[in-house]
Amino acid sequence: MPSKKPARLAVIGRPILHSKSPRLFRLFFRLAGRTGMYSRLAVDSAGEGLRLAGELNLRGLNITMPYKSEMARKLDWADRSVVRTGVVNTLVMTSGGARGFNTDGQGIRRPLARRGILLEGESVLILGAGGAAAAVLSVLKGRCPRVTVANRNIRRARRRFAGMSCRFCGLEDMPREFHNSTLIINTLPLEVEPPPGRGQWFFEAGYQHGSERADRIRSRGYRYIGGLEWLVDQGRAAFHRFFPRDSLGGLTVRECVEELKKESAVRDIALVGFMGAGKTTVGRILADRLGFEFLDSDRLIEKSEGRTVAEIFHRRGEDFFRRREEALLARMGPAQGGRVLATGGGLIQDLENRRRLAGRYRVIWLYAPFPVCLSRSGGSSRPLLLSRGTGDSAALRFDHRQDRYFDCADLIIANTRSAEGAARRIQDEICAH
Repeated sequence: MPSKKPARLAVIGRPILHSKSPRLFRLFFRLAGRTGMYSRLAVDSAGEGLRLAGELNLRGLNITMPYKSEMARKLDWADRSVVRTGVVNTLVMTSGGARGFNTDGQGIRRPLARRGILLEGESVLILGAGGAAAAVLSVLKGRCPRVTVANRNIRRARRRFAGMSCRFCGLEDMPREFHNSTLIINTLPLEVEPPPGRGQWFFEAGYQHGSERADRIRSRGYRYIGGLEWLVDQGRAAFHRFFPRDSLGGLTVRECVEELKKESAVRDIALVGFMGAGKTTVGRILADRLGFEFLDSDRLIEKSEGRTVAEIFHRRGEDFFRRREEALLARMGPAQGGRVLATGGGLIQDLENRRRLAGRYRVIWLYAPFPVCLSRSGGSSRPLLLSRGTGDSAALRFDHRQDRYFDCADLIIANTRSAEGAARRIQDEICAH
């Protein structure tokens, strides 16, 4: 039986806000009858991702560009799929350390097999020479008579895939190679416009291009396989690495793909996190960078009540304050020009508040370890410190709220250095999305 304690998973990359992995894994959780949470971690390195996985008590990570190769060098144990490709996309945290797997092979093989493409006899052109291309070459090894890797930097491609039975060409030679290939696999993050085709298969590793891209490729004479199928199949394999005993029956790949095509149109941003995480400071900087309105829920309540938050807690109690928070959030409509809302640290305790945030905002959890939060709040008029008297009670609340922050967050960013840096990272993610 699946554990009743929610498992925490996340995906790391840069940028990462576009990732559909949270939606996919929440679907998997429902299929498996498992309680679990999945979010995105915006990190500056694979090492930071690994550190946060430990601090946030994650069951594991999915890894995407540009950290697949870097993370492979930090594993305590590597599956042969990682040894063969030199890249990792699935990391399982265990008592024995970080164990790494690469499930991209399933993401490649299964969509092709569903169409009866068995690879033997195919002439394959791979666009790009990154981690996804390494996974493709691993699948093709010894099966295809002709494999060509096209990359802007041929020398880099030759160096990376030395010893592999494949040819190399520059991007300027692609038109000729397209004509000579029966299967094209695009692992580049950019949109490659192919020359007129003759019925070849065009398999996209990325999935952020949309239906217009698929229609355009088909109109040029290709049979198209979208990257969402790759995502679903490699994600299913990754899920079984995290939860080997769970079953994912009942939903087809096509149904998963249709679910993943749904998009959210929200623009406003809500910052959540514990006291001292830096929500107000980062929020002001971020709003200024984006040209958005900035609001602070604590300051709005203080203005309406004519008292500080500490005074409200002292005179009316925490329950009264929480009701004011709920009423404030309920009457807030979308901002015409965009908004950054810094929320109180306890606002997410209420389920209805979390639902409202999820429906109206991109929710970003500003995370900082408890000692950092406490040091930033020391000597302040925080009601949590004033009313409870010691850091012990605050520590208990910090631990208790972690699941709630995690569960409602579209993105998690560690704010342990500068507020400017945290705001810049959020801005980069928003602008790349």
